[in-house]
Amino acid sequence: MKTTTRKLQEISGSLLVTLPSEWAQRYRLKKGSEVMITQNDDTTLKISKEFLYDEIKGESIIKYDSLLLRRFFREYLSSVDFVVVHFQECDTPKEEIRRFYDFIRDSMLNVEVIEETKEKMVLQIFRMNEVTIGSCIRRMFYLVKNMIDILTSKGDASQIIDLDKTVAKFYYMLVKQTRIFLQQGRYTKAEELTVIEAMDHRMVAEKIERIGDLVKELAITSDGKRFDKTLLDFFLFVVSRLDSAFSAFIKHDFDSALRIWDEQRSVFSRFSRLKEQYAKKKDMKSLELCSYLKNVYEHTRDIANIVR
Repeated sequence: MKTTTRKLQEISGSLLVTLPSEWAQRYRLKKGSEVMITQNDDTTLKISKEFLYDEIKGESIIKYDSLLLRRFFREYLSSVDFVVVHFQECDTPKEEIRRFYDFIRDSMLNVEVIEETKEKMVLQIFRMNEVTIGSCIRRMFYLVKNMIDILTSKGDASQIIDLDKTVAKFYYMLVKQTRIFLQQGRYTKAEELTVIEAMDHRMVAEKIERIGDLVKELAITSDGKRFDKTLLDFFLFVVSRLDSAFSAFIKHDFDSALRIWDEQRSVFSRFSRLKEQYAKKKDMKSLELCSYLKNVYEHTRDIANIVR
């Protein structure tokens, strides 16, 4: 990151500032080019070339090793169009290749395997110009709510597991969009976030993704059986707080978020009573379910804590 100083000029009553020539040349800016100017809450302005999605960055080549997934994510977040994974046929276990393929298929919203041979796998990363950070996080939240509705009604674990994979896809897309937003100056046309808000969305999305994982574990552990009334009441209480926390985050409702944070002591006391009740009955499954619900509440409280 380079920092430069410029003096303001005044022409016809308007203040003007020149752009660093190196930056303008790198992004091929000229007279008439459009730039995006973001006014941040910390007195700074961010100037970026507008809508860079039509630029082609080509392909990236990586060789298979034990860190393949980590290397893939580095290229994915750098916004290349194609990633070519080269395999050494004698050294690469087929099950590892299949595991990587299954992960791409199940977890990546905008990645497709377009070629697969013994020597290489070619993945295309599709650009999603109109997918915003805000739309991703809202989609994640309502998918998790759908998972919860299924769990509290018929408890279909297989359907919940499939939905959790979709939540993960939107999470990875949000991470990618946030990375583009913060580091490369790229915006979708509908994005209207400050830098701080983009970072907050990233943190809340992580909490929602973890809640989705916990709902999946609840479904697997309950094994299709309905919760008893006491546990179900506690679950519905936690879900109501999740609704309130997410609504407070979207609406910037600090007072509502503060109420969620203030009641945590009474919630943990309620959890302790439930835990003691199931321990006396030696109901180990309900104890495990109760612990998952406590974790869901803790992530919910963390969402409320992010509200500004």
